[in-house]
Amino acid sequence: VCRRLKDQIAPEHCFYVADCARLKNLRTTFKNCCGLLIVPARKSCAKNYLKDLWHLDVCGSTQRTHKDITDQNSGHFSVSAVRLFTSAPFKHHHATVGVKRYFATSYIQNQLTFGIETIHNNGLFSEISATLGEPLENTLVTRKSLSGSLRMQAWGKPLMTSAGYSAAKGGKLFGVDWDEKTTSFNVTYQLFSSVTLGVGYTITDSTIDYYDVSKPNFKLRLTAIEL
Repeated sequence: VCRRLKDQIAPEHCFYVADCARLKNLRTTFKNCCGLLIVPARKSCAKNYLKDLWHLDVCGSTQRTHKDITDQNSGHFSVSAVRLFTSAPFKHHHATVGVKRYFATSYIQNQLTFGIETIHNNGLFSEISATLGEPLENTLVTRKSLSGSLRMQAWGKPLMTSAGYSAAKGGKLFGVDWDEKTTSFNVTYQLFSSVTLGVGYTITDSTIDYYDVSKPNFKLRLTAIEL
């Protein structure tokens, strides 16, 4: 697979492929061009080559959030079919469709997942993902979500814009139906090699007014400076 795609990747696009922490699903297909994949902590995947440009990914993760009065655990197990393909010169795609079993402290939910990541021939990188979740009685769970992002270089530095929408249904609070819709938008820009700035906005519309949220988000990330 690497040999088939290596020569099709323009050198000026390597910046995006090398940003492995962000392009986490581009896997080792492009490693000969730009570098190796960085796998996030607490997540393990078996990425199995099948034939041609087909792969089968089996992944699992776990997370624990411990507070003074709560101790929550969550995780997932997923199986995904992956197809790598090229639609035009220097335009490559990573498409996935899979099933996920999500584990939370108080419930287990089955989900369908879809996604496609694209390195465009003008150097842009885009990502679109969607999730459909099964309904659960008297439990507020994600029924559908859609998110997308676009990464590019602006004034010689990385710029990323992202947006997302999710709808959760099924909850009950004191006998009242509890549904929520959340919309978000974010922009991040690497001002310097060690400084990243971000700004965004999140709106949650709940059938229970107490859980309505409308708030801006600000981000300042400082990374280690090597002398």
